[in-house]
Amino acid sequence: MPVSRGRKAHTSQGFNLILALLILATLPHFFWLPAWVSLGCALLWISAFLLAGKQGNKPSRIIRLALLAAVLAMVLLFFGGTVGREAGTGLLALLLGVKLLESDSDRDKVVILFLGLFLLFAAVLFSQTLVIGLYLFLVFWLYVAALEVICHPGLGLRTSLRTSGSMILQALPVACILFLLFPRLHSGVFGLSSDRGSAVTGLSRTMAPGSITRLGRSEKVAFRAEFDGPAPTSSRLYWRAVVLRRFDGFRWHEGEPCSSAPMVLENWEEEARYSIVLEPTNSKLLVALDLPLTDPSTDIGQLQPGFVPRALETVQETRRYSLRSALRYRTPKLSSRDLATCLAVEESANPRTRKLLSELAGESASPQELLQKILQYFRHKDFSYTLTPPALQQDHPIDDFLFRTRQGYCEHYAQALAWMLRAASIPSRVVAGYQGGELNPVGEYFIVRQSQAHAWVEAYFKDQGWTRVDPTRFIDPGRIDPSLAGSIPGSSRSDRPQSGIFAWLEDFQHQAVLAWDGLNHAWNTWLLGYGESQQNALLRKTGLGSDIRRDLGRIILIGLISLLACLGLLMLILLRPRFQALDPAQASYRAFLKKLEQSGLTRWRAEGPLDFAHRAAKLRPELSEDIRAITQLYVRIRYREEASRELLADLRAKVKRFHPGRRKAPLSKSR
Repeated sequence: MPVSRGRKAHTSQGFNLILALLILATLPHFFWLPAWVSLGCALLWISAFLLAGKQGNKPSRIIRLALLAAVLAMVLLFFGGTVGREAGTGLLALLLGVKLLESDSDRDKVVILFLGLFLLFAAVLFSQTLVIGLYLFLVFWLYVAALEVICHPGLGLRTSLRTSGSMILQALPVACILFLLFPRLHSGVFGLSSDRGSAVTGLSRTMAPGSITRLGRSEKVAFRAEFDGPAPTSSRLYWRAVVLRRFDGFRWHEGEPCSSAPMVLENWEEEARYSIVLEPTNSKLLVALDLPLTDPSTDIGQLQPGFVPRALETVQETRRYSLRSALRYRTPKLSSRDLATCLAVEESANPRTRKLLSELAGESASPQELLQKILQYFRHKDFSYTLTPPALQQDHPIDDFLFRTRQGYCEHYAQALAWMLRAASIPSRVVAGYQGGELNPVGEYFIVRQSQAHAWVEAYFKDQGWTRVDPTRFIDPGRIDPSLAGSIPGSSRSDRPQSGIFAWLEDFQHQAVLAWDGLNHAWNTWLLGYGESQQNALLRKTGLGSDIRRDLGRIILIGLISLLACLGLLMLILLRPRFQALDPAQASYRAFLKKLEQSGLTRWRAEGPLDFAHRAAKLRPELSEDIRAITQLYVRIRYREEASRELLADLRAKVKRFHPGRRKAPLSKSR
């Protein structure tokens, strides 16, 4: 059926634009959705592109229903349902690919564009980095421009981009006001890999060093810390996250807290105030410097026994909170239950270690002196620090480590020291967290990476309280794996040997990484980290007070409902004359135009009835007499005001008998 070249070219260009935007909306999801979803989307896109230029080759309804059923079956099979972040996003991406196969009108294209926006912004459910934010803004700009092109075909892409950019800039002030004032909701370590025999550095809520034969390294950022005032030296930065109190002979556990007493220090010195920007952890673990004095921000979490912070909800997105910690302190006296828990060891375990402790205790005059002798034993007995230690025997793991392997990382040494102290009647526990941090001059904050995950020991003395002891500091520096420079306390990145052009390139790359991380930190701090506490602080600074926040949500909600009601009423008022103006002659003529449109003849927007009849008669000569008869009768009634009951009945009858899809005898001439 003949169609003008200009219309066909416009339709092809519109489809290509929609396809390109749909690919851009789906592209970020390729990084976190399964490969079969990406492959399915690509196959649907290719099929739609090949069929777009062929008239009449749109897949039948049966084929489209079969594709829909196949998509649902795949999602149910691989995701176990359609509810959830991955399942919902994958289903939407695949269904949009199916929708492309049947898009042949401007309405279909607009629907695909709006659904594509849902798919585009679903990316924030997976990642909220600066890169994703910039990408979403640019693609959203293209989407608005595409809507301009579809609604106004005469506009060029450059003009549409300029118009859409102006619209977005005009909306930015309102968006900023809503971002700053709209009420925030409460919401919004680091687990080991599930691979048996190996893991990625990070924190777990249990510890069994002997079960891990190879520990990998991860330079992924765990969190960033910014101090209010002078920062402690890197060697004093011990970030606690987990306190392991219970030991079953081979594995350390958090266990239930021994005491519910409030976490209050008797006295402290060198107080530090700081803010933490924590990366997503999929757990409730938070980090705090040394011993925190206060709970995290009220909408984030609270302190638990052992002076460890815990989030109120699982941390599934970047979170910011502030704390105040003591660097020198004395902890409260332990209860009898706490003492029993932190002294519990099996009497028959590790006999060689018990014999060694008897010898060292005989040479010591106090528990503190015994501790120093144990640490000197680590220094002088050829112990080495490595991330690839031999596996330990489960029967007597401490004996095996002290007298056979003598190789390990921080968890091996912390476990051995904590067990030895308990066997010597000195209460002890293992603390897991992070040690150190790299100061980023761009922003003046510390970057703490997963590779800096660390474990140390806290020993309890009656006159001192809990005292931190880090046994890895007593390893002979000559017996540390050179590739681990900067990974254990007391060493730094600058200790690595560097020379030549490669060292210069490595330093340049590192400085570029720090600069980019500074931008990401600003993004996390001022945008993603803007929560309830920051909002209340802003309201107090502006003199409004935090009480207005409770009423602000109601005000905005009422305002939005009122605005929608006014828009709906205005729409009814504007559309009502059009409905009233639809007289019987117009209704019959529109039915006539619809029949012609279904046969491939569409009236142009600026085309009058007589011009359209002349063009349609040329394209369909066999229908020319019927087309002219109906059009002339409509013009007589509509424009010459010759309307009568007989003429209207004649027009309705002619339109009803008009069937452009098949040849038939000409209609009788109008009166």
